[in-house]
Amino acid sequence: MAAKHYVFRNKKRTFARLTILLVLALAFIGLAVGGVLLFKSCSLAASKRSLPFASSAESAYTGDGFMYMEGSTLKYLSLKDESKNYSISVNAPSARLMGTSGIKIVYNTRALQIVGTQYDIELSGEIVKLCCGSGYAAVYRHGDDGSSALRVYDSTGSQCYQIDFTDTVLTDFGFESTTSPILWTSELITTGNCVTTTVTIYDLSRSSITGVISVQGQLVKDIYITNNSIFAVCTDNIIRYDRRSNIEAYRLLTYGYDCTSCSFSGGRALFVLKSEENETSLVRLLSVSEKDVANEKSSLLMLPEDIVNSFAMNGRFVVVSTEVLLIYNVNGELAKEAQFDYAITSAEKLDERNILIGRGEEALLYTIN
Repeated sequence: MAAKHYVFRNKKRTFARLTILLVLALAFIGLAVGGVLLFKSCSLAASKRSLPFASSAESAYTGDGFMYMEGSTLKYLSLKDESKNYSISVNAPSARLMGTSGIKIVYNTRALQIVGTQYDIELSGEIVKLCCGSGYAAVYRHGDDGSSALRVYDSTGSQCYQIDFTDTVLTDFGFESTTSPILWTSELITTGNCVTTTVTIYDLSRSSITGVISVQGQLVKDIYITNNSIFAVCTDNIIRYDRRSNIEAYRLLTYGYDCTSCSFSGGRALFVLKSEENETSLVRLLSVSEKDVANEKSSLLMLPEDIVNSFAMNGRFVVVSTEVLLIYNVNGELAKEAQFDYAITSAEKLDERNILIGRGEEALLYTIN
């Protein structure tokens, strides 16, 4: 009987040991799988690429690569085809850069040169703003005689469009996108106590005006254009116009807020709004439809204290802090995150997927997945 009792007791001990070992094995597997999933979540949030220029160097993102200055040499780095990289000598003091895949500009306060052309374009005045679209560069300058004018040049250096401002004031201008020939201008007209802002849409490829919008009683701060919409961000409202008819579809009250960023995805627009008066970490995410009814969704989000920058990208809200990159959905819910190896010092949105990150003097390209 004693022998039988001994065998039974050992069986119980063996079973207990096996159970403990099984639990430990499952725990180890769980930790391993969790670690892999955590790594994947970080790696899926964004991918990074080191860039060959310092974060403080004069540079410009062109959509397909980077222009940057190295001493008196202009260099171009293609992100798609290394055979398209080049270096050219530039004799331009305090040279600045701007460009797209269709046109690349070297300029200073009084002149510009289109890369690939022979001569500089001298301007009788000071360049206030320059921006580029698909194969076109628009330049706004204040003349030495006090005049103001907007001049547009094509990739050959030929002037193809001009506006002289005498009775109106140009408040802003820009292109639909870096891959579009559609130029917009915003002009302020004052008659007595009435303030009117006129937005004109001009297709440079067809040399024709495709739309004129008049906004009464408030200033237009910015214009965003898509295939279906023209959004006017004004002092009191965000107004959506139908792209084809130029007729107002709806307007939403945003008085007291500044729009700091905008993004489009899936037929909706996402606006990032911050209070004009209070320096606060609170932001309002406003998502609206590109249809006739706004169907708006709004959420409030508190930003981290060590924030470097934040912006709307591809229908999501991206926050860059010194330690981590955070990606939120339109409801203000954290969707993805990625930890930085070292403290980040600067962040700039380049387009809907790419961010230029500065880590001291190191420049990095982060692509959001």
